[in-house]
Amino acid sequence: MNKTLAAMAISLVFGTSAVFAEAPKAPPTPPALPDTGEKVDTASDATPFGAGAIKPSKALAKIVNAAGKPVGIASLKQTVEGVEVRMEVTGLEPGEHGVHFHEKGECTGPDFKSAGGHFREEGQIHGLENEHPHFGDLPNLVIRADGKGKLRASSRRVSLLEGKSSLLRDGGTSIMIHAKKDDQKTDPSGGSGDRIACGLIKAKL
Repeated sequence: MNKTLAAMAISLVFGTSAVFAEAPKAPPTPPALPDTGEKVDTASDATPFGAGAIKPSKALAKIVNAAGKPVGIASLKQTVEGVEVRMEVTGLEPGEHGVHFHEKGECTGPDFKSAGGHFREEGQIHGLENEHPHFGDLPNLVIRADGKGKLRASSRRVSLLEGKSSLLRDGGTSIMIHAKKDDQKTDPSGGSGDRIACGLIKAKL
């Protein structure tokens, strides 16, 4: 009888020890999520312009004619679509006139040659009808019979931010109105003729 009770006691003791010695089971592995191919951007400041947050940027150009008389203004604004251009002028000959950004921030009349050539880089060909137009190419400005005209355009080729295509780069840039229509395909300026009005592009704070 005593031997039987002793054996049962030993069995209980070892059985209890076995329970405490058993290693805990690992939690079940969750099923893998299906690969949808979607890429998640975790950068809080990711923008179409690359690294860094977009900072609002505006610029202004006061346009003068060959005699130095003010004839209009061009407002520029950086957007996610590029640079928005809004130009209003008066006192010009009716018809279409070529408009371009030029490579230097100088507008010395009467010929405005101080503004240099079109704002561009090597390999670009003048004209919006070409595959790689100049940075500075813009649509034509239409002047009505009363000598007034407006231009609304947007260009992805230039920027008011930092970089090689910035209109606010060291040395500056300018916006030029020509005497004739730009054919948008012929180097170097689409046959747009003489420079008749110019505005120095300056950052607007």
